[in-house]
Amino acid sequence: MNENSALRFNGATISRRDDCIHVSQPEQVARVRTVVAGAEDSLEQYISQRARGAYIASICRPDLSFAFAAAAQHSFPGPTEFKALNNALTTIIETPENGIRFVPQDPDTLRFAVFIDASFANNSDLSSQLGIIVTLMDGEGTTNIVHWTSAKCKRVVRSVLAAELYAMAHGFDLAIAMKAAIDDILDRPMPLAMYTDSKSLYDSLVSLNTVTEKRLLIDLRVLRESYERRELADVFWIPAEQNPADGLTKPAAKANGALNRLIATNRLELTPNAWVVRDDNVPRIAPRQPS
Repeated sequence: MNENSALRFNGATISRRDDCIHVSQPEQVARVRTVVAGAEDSLEQYISQRARGAYIASICRPDLSFAFAAAAQHSFPGPTEFKALNNALTTIIETPENGIRFVPQDPDTLRFAVFIDASFANNSDLSSQLGIIVTLMDGEGTTNIVHWTSAKCKRVVRSVLAAELYAMAHGFDLAIAMKAAIDDILDRPMPLAMYTDSKSLYDSLVSLNTVTEKRLLIDLRVLRESYERRELADVFWIPAEQNPADGLTKPAAKANGALNRLIATNRLELTPNAWVVRDDNVPRIAPRQPS
């Protein structure tokens, strides 16, 4: 692959631009159409175009993941749902070349950085939405997104802490599986850090605070043991406005914009509120000092 050629696989176009690898889906975008509410086949249109948009979002448009995840929750959509879906489809149609890009990074300082967020009872059925972004970050803050998911929590949750904890447990499972493969490729163990904007979740992980819901104890204990064994190298509590996973748990109009900035610049400027200073030799993800 060079500047003048591109690879095409399963509808995706992988091209090289200014030493960066860019992934988009112009062929799939060309098949996207807005849907007409009230038409004889409006429900069929809704289902097919929602599925097409969700596929594009899962491959190269993390900024639209929540919109299509929310659309999938309605078996009998009304005017409001049709309008929301059409807004997301229009965004795809108007930006056919948009996607994600992968920029060069320093392999010696490379590490996993996982961002998690949850919106408690924000769906129409009062379920909670979980957002997870798994990235590779180097010592200079250059960041490539390697996986993302926006999904309805399948468990019944009764508190914000429960939703945040389930998001972190799921994010840790995803990252630890990827870490095993990347460790073999690089022939060295990569540090894994998790970032949350929930102060209560951070306190539950790094201190002896206990939770009152017994159903949460198992997930919390697994995460604590991973932290103690250094499988989870660091846990950071960051300001809500710096968390890119926020864009996977709520509509774009209400999101903090951090996800869009990450996609556009492949950089994250983080000023954690709190983290644990450890006295071991495990490679660290050095936080920027809060201003």
